[in-house]
Formats: sequence, structure tokens, C-alpha cells
Amino acid sequence: MGQEVETRTLNGGNLILEGIPPLSQTLPDELRRYQNSRYAFLQDWSRDGQSLYIETRFGDVPQLHHIQQPGG
Repeated sequence: MGQEVETRTLNGGNLILEGIPPLSQTLPDELRRYQNSRYAFLQDWSRDGQSLYIETRFGDVPQLHHIQQPGG
């Protein structure tokens, strides 16, 4: 007959998983580095059009950055 599908339940039986493999135990640690990112909003280009200004926030302090090169 057909291939057997693994069925698991989580959250006290409220979530039924069929054919979904268990997650790696290291996955939460691998994903954690992506959760600590900050946002940046483009504010404007410089007058010569060769650089730009972005706004970020660190804590409750807004910051304006002048970016003069890619990856800068």
C-alpha cells in the first residue's frame, strides 16, 4: 500500500502534524542570529547623489547615518 505518514500532535493535542519532519534541535540557535536585526529607513540621497542618509533607532534614541559607500 502507500507510504506511511508520520503523525504527531503538539500543544496538548490542538496541533496535528502529518508528514512534517521534526525540527532540528539546533534550529532555534541558528535562527536566533536573525532575530537581533535592526531596521533602517532611507531618508534622502546626498545633494551629489553619491551617498545617502538612513535613520535607525538605538533604544529610544533616533540616529541619522551618512552612508558613503556600499556596505558602509
